[in-house]
Amino acid sequence: MRIEENSASFDQIPTLIIVRRELSKAGHQYFTFLSEEGCDYLKDYLEGRMREGEEIEPESAVVTPKQRIKPFIRSINVGDIIRGVIRKAGFPWRPYVLRSYFDTQLMLAESKGLVLRDYRQLWMGHKGDIENRYTTNKQKLPENVIEDMRKAYKRSQEYLQTTVSEATNEEKINEALKKQLFLSCPVFQLPRNLIHH
Repeated sequence: MRIEENSASFDQIPTLIIVRRELSKAGHQYFTFLSEEGCDYLKDYLEGRMREGEEIEPESAVVTPKQRIKPFIRSINVGDIIRGVIRKAGFPWRPYVLRSYFDTQLMLAESKGLVLRDYRQLWMGHKGDIENRYTTNKQKLPENVIEDMRKAYKRSQEYLQTTVSEATNEEKINEALKKQLFLSCPVFQLPRNLIHH
């Protein structure tokens, strides 16, 4: 991510997110990605903070409390905020439902051949073959493996996002247009006596 002249941008989407050991429930560092939709939300959030006069630097917290008594937000507060939003939407769920949703949706993407199980395990913070290699190599994986993971995440993001990406939407429009052109072409129209009601 780059911050330049009060704007945020991403060199690559999905963007890589490192979950530090002290923030990991399992107590070990791992990484995941943030989808196109998530990058848009993060960009808007950070640019809003900059419009309010905050100077954001590489060391700045990504998420901060509304009342900036401390520069960081505690995990318990994050859970409370998420729980509050879920309750306002009328659902009795615990914040953990979001993690469960992420896992289930990636499992569906895996069933379609879009992502490897090992990748899904790492992104969830679970221990597995890739996590062992990542830990053994001092939190380093070959760049080509990380880029393959990024591509798999991008293929899977339609299962994770709540909005449809422009590319997917454009593809659907093109497909509908081709279908309409095909149906309106006289060569492909059936004689009326062959059409059954």
